[in-house]
Amino acid sequence: MTEIASSTLGSLRRHQAFVIFLYGAALLLVLRVLALPDAQKDVIALLSAGAILATFGSALATLGSIWERDLLDRIRLNIDILFKDLLRQDNPWRRWPFLPRAGSRRTLDGSTQLGTLANPEVKLDVGTHVVAVHVPTVLEDFFDLPLRKNFQTLKKFRIAAATAYGTRRESKTSPREDGQVGNQHLLYECLHDIWQSIFVFRMARYATHLGAGITLTSTILTALHVTLRAA
Repeated sequence: MTEIASSTLGSLRRHQAFVIFLYGAALLLVLRVLALPDAQKDVIALLSAGAILATFGSALATLGSIWERDLLDRIRLNIDILFKDLLRQDNPWRRWPFLPRAGSRRTLDGSTQLGTLANPEVKLDVGTHVVAVHVPTVLEDFFDLPLRKNFQTLKKFRIAAATAYGTRRESKTSPREDGQVGNQHLLYECLHDIWQSIFVFRMARYATHLGAGITLTSTILTALHVTLRAA
């Protein structure tokens, strides 16, 4: 397995582990609230506590979903600008979501087919060196491409890159070269906005998961408590 595939699978596993943690945290929160003396006084108090938790979780999940939709529209527009206006590719690369990031399959003749999927990278000169940043194209890329590597790299060298591009623009006399420098700056800013939006999108998705977890567990546990009281 390539280093790229390994890092992307590690990112996906961390995302999945954090989602599981959020549902576990939601379960513990609901258990603690329903165990409070005020919630255990009678069935009405128990139902009220469960309803409050479910309403809170539903509101949190709804807000997260609205936030996600707005960010997804922004990311898709930026990706379209990146390929069509900045990279000027008539047939831009696009990941096929039905293909896994990395996988293996044993065939009937006993052999094993191995496959890895790697997104294209854009190389950016930040003045002192060149950095490489992945280009996401579909929703799956937001979670299995390494967020920290891409976003932190763009965040860390943003000022240095802007300084380098500004210095080069002032020193160039050829309009063509000046345009190339300006295009590099726009390319950097576009990628930075894409990965910054993906970072916020993931926070919104985690809020959605947490809200869904609170709603689901409060509904189940409240019904279970009421059933046990009635038994």
